[in-house]
Amino acid sequence: INPGAANGLQSCTDAQFAKGTHDPIACPAASGIGTVTIATPVLPDPLTGTIFLGEPKPDDPYRLFLEAHGFGLTIRLAGSVRPDPQTGRLTASFAGTPQVPFTDFTLQFSGGPAATLATPLACGPATTTSALTPYSGAPAATPTSVFTVDADGAGGACPPTPFTLGFTAGTADQHAGSFSPFTLTVTRDDRQNLLSRLSVREPPGLLGMLSAVPQCGADAAAAGTCPDDTRVGTSSVRSGAGPQPFALSGPVYLTGPYGGAPFGLAIAIRALAGPFDLGTVIVRAAIHVDPSDSHLTIDADPLPQILQGIPLRLREVTVAIDRPGFIFNPTSCGPLAIGGTLTAVDGTVQEVSAPFQATGCDALPFSPKLSATANGKTSEKNGAGLKVTLQQPVGQSNVHSVSVQLPKRLTARGSTVTGACLEATFRADPSACAGARVGTVSAATPVLTTPLGGPVYLVAHAAGLPTLEALLQGQGLNIDLSGTIKFTTIGLNSTFETVPDVPITSFVLDLPTGPHSALAASKGVCGGALTMPTTIIGQNGARVDQATKIAVTGCGLKVIRSSVKGAVATVVVQVSRAGTLTARAKNLRKTNRKVTKGGNVTLKLRLSKSGQALHTRRHRAHRKLNVSVTLRLGSLKASRKLVFK
Repeated sequence: INPGAANGLQSCTDAQFAKGTHDPIACPAASGIGTVTIATPVLPDPLTGTIFLGEPKPDDPYRLFLEAHGFGLTIRLAGSVRPDPQTGRLTASFAGTPQVPFTDFTLQFSGGPAATLATPLACGPATTTSALTPYSGAPAATPTSVFTVDADGAGGACPPTPFTLGFTAGTADQHAGSFSPFTLTVTRDDRQNLLSRLSVREPPGLLGMLSAVPQCGADAAAAGTCPDDTRVGTSSVRSGAGPQPFALSGPVYLTGPYGGAPFGLAIAIRALAGPFDLGTVIVRAAIHVDPSDSHLTIDADPLPQILQGIPLRLREVTVAIDRPGFIFNPTSCGPLAIGGTLTAVDGTVQEVSAPFQATGCDALPFSPKLSATANGKTSEKNGAGLKVTLQQPVGQSNVHSVSVQLPKRLTARGSTVTGACLEATFRADPSACAGARVGTVSAATPVLTTPLGGPVYLVAHAAGLPTLEALLQGQGLNIDLSGTIKFTTIGLNSTFETVPDVPITSFVLDLPTGPHSALAASKGVCGGALTMPTTIIGQNGARVDQATKIAVTGCGLKVIRSSVKGAVATVVVQVSRAGTLTARAKNLRKTNRKVTKGGNVTLKLRLSKSGQALHTRRHRAHRKLNVSVTLRLGSLKASRKLVFK
């Protein structure tokens, strides 16, 4: 049976056919699928008529009504056609035919653009068998007939069945970072091998706003009953031989985890073909996310080849993801490609590709901001800590790389570097690298409903220095960001060379103090300004250079040194933040100084008049004047004993 025959097809009811009566036949013209001719020796000329498609019944879906008339006579026969559910081979049966002699009984099924039948895909002999049972009770006759399926209908030799399908894919609007419908189409010409499986590889940065769409549950996805709010697009198929394949379409839903992937698609197409309701066909697909660059790979389950005995012979498969505000373009305008792997029913594989290139990247703004905080409580036992935060508004070019030059006071901790996890161990099981875990990472993206986060490891390689491997995990995703480490003449450099083309509103890398800290600071980080030269490059090539000031926390107030000369004491105080530094003591003048940044602050403390008089009396008595001064900066407090000789 050729699915293309369903175009405009109708069926004839039993009442319209009126078998067993002399009532006129009222079958609709669109139910006619061929002609019948019966030659009998009792009449001078053959009887002629029409083959009608009978109305389907639950236990007998494919029925034939034959009507032949002439000489005031009419013969009406009802038969059944049963296709093999695995191969589609047809068996037609007519029982209780009238006891009338005939010499020729000819059924001619309609051909042309919407032919009722289709020849086998493979060339070679095609054999039809029969069993003709006589009324005499004698054994049935079993005549056969053979015709040859060839290349051109005239005996042409058949080459091997090719598998060179058409493939197109892309977004309707290719402006960088913009939302746009995405459409993918696979086409197959007649006489091509049949398509069985489809896998599509999206270019990096061509993603969907998963946070904007609820996910269909597993049971509803399997049944094709997903709610409308999970719909992301439409799939359409065309099937059948000839120039007019039959078209069907149905919704595409976003689902939760499927086939080992964090997300999936469910395509549900109701197969209503002419008068036939062949049920709902469900095709599932897994959406994998690459751990390196976050590109998507969509692996569809095997496509159906036969449905209730009808070989589908898929000619075209189109998937349009057209939900508004869902699919968006990369922010890189370099030449990319949408790749695919097409697999035939015999296992033949065809690799396909469609070029893809976003436009207008230069028009995208790029204003990320990076800030850093260092832990002032450093030690030989626990090393040093550093937290780096990168923030960026939505609607900009995404970040491609980040490079920072640490100040000389922050260096790599030797014991941690030598204890870096072996690459093979890390790739096999990161949890086996507990001794090389140096921190945590988190990232917030509008693509997902919740931030991603995970551990950071120091990983050793066969050559070169270890790398920082940051594992972003959550919602079934596992993204690995790899950062290089270099020792330069001006200090330690760390660079994340290739950041996925994904919008990130906040990224936090925390390398805390502890027994396996990544950093050390033998001279501490309190006192003096710490600056970290930073370079951030966007996916569109835009560049931001900034001198990132590292805010130091946990230092409090610390008196570095003090000296006394005459009636004046000089005190050098280390502060970690801005504010008003106050010095108070009995016999000293109150001293205030406004501090604008962390570092070392020098105060000049003078004896008050009463203090000077007391100092003079004690000096005459060869005694020293001891003064305890209290220093405050907000809630921070320190003290120092000053001795005036």
